[in-house]
Amino acid sequence: MELAYTMTGNRAHSRLRREAGVSVDRASLAVLRVLAASPEPLRVGELADALMVNAPHVTREVRRLEDGGLVATTREPGDQRARRARATGEGREAVARAEATGKRWLGEALGGARRRNWRRRRR
Repeated sequence: MELAYTMTGNRAHSRLRREAGVSVDRASLAVLRVLAASPEPLRVGELADALMVNAPHVTREVRRLEDGGLVATTREPGDQRARRARATGEGREAVARAEATGKRWLGEALGGARRRNWRRRRR
């Protein structure tokens, strides 16, 4: 239970924002993570499918991230209504900081569990 509480939730994301220096909310970070992991720019529909959400929600998040310099978009050749999005260098750095912080937390949480289990076994 402690591990799940540590790794999820609004309080954890607020802590992540402070410790990793990530300025985006949870939804934007999810979008940014998918874009940073993609070898090619994604259409908004592809991004929505990957996140299992509706495209209008993703469109708003992509715009917000683009305004913050974390995402860049381009028009789809042959379809001027469609856009492709990719994480910028700054966006990839934000994801890397968030993931490093999350891994550190996980290590700390698991290390604490190991120490508690070790103490129990010694009794």
